[in-house]
Amino acid sequence: MNRSLQDRWNRLTVTFSKAELDFVSENYRLSRKAMFDAFQHRFHRVDVSTWALVTLRQQHGWLRWGRRAGNAEGSPRPIRTWEYVDRDGYVRIRATERVDGKRTSRSNMKHRLLWEGVHGPIPDGMVLRALGPVGNPDPSNWTLVSSDVSCRLSRMNVKAFNTLPEELQVAMLALAQIKSTLRGSRMKGRKRT
Repeated sequence: MNRSLQDRWNRLTVTFSKAELDFVSENYRLSRKAMFDAFQHRFHRVDVSTWALVTLRQQHGWLRWGRRAGNAEGSPRPIRTWEYVDRDGYVRIRATERVDGKRTSRSNMKHRLLWEGVHGPIPDGMVLRALGPVGNPDPSNWTLVSSDVSCRLSRMNVKAFNTLPEELQVAMLALAQIKSTLRGSRMKGRKRT
């Protein structure tokens, strides 16, 4: 490297003493400006910029959004949550969180979360089926059926099951449950080879 590039590189790379690293790790919850002002007041380093401190916090996992008061140590903290409607009309909730310094993002169906909040976890082999518009996440708009019954409802060529009158929906559900039960009893009598 020539001399001017070496000088610029030296200005970009900043080394921190043990006392400075300890200070930053103890005060990582401060905002960028407050962290920079406190650091400058204590150490009087003119070569350290705000962004050098931000980079230091990111590299070591000392992030401003750390642990919330009341959360267990090391538990994930949502950074951002938002709702959106997917292309099939279902309302989804996306949560972005940071665990151990790594950002992860998850998406869940809002109707599932609300259902589980009211009725408990959905058992294995069971699914939720909409009785009204799929965009309505209210638990009263959803019914719990077996995955086999849901599959049979889908095969009945009823494109808009949730727009049918309630009496017809109940009849279609009963028919799908009967077909599912009959198939199950027929399968029990067969021998597997």
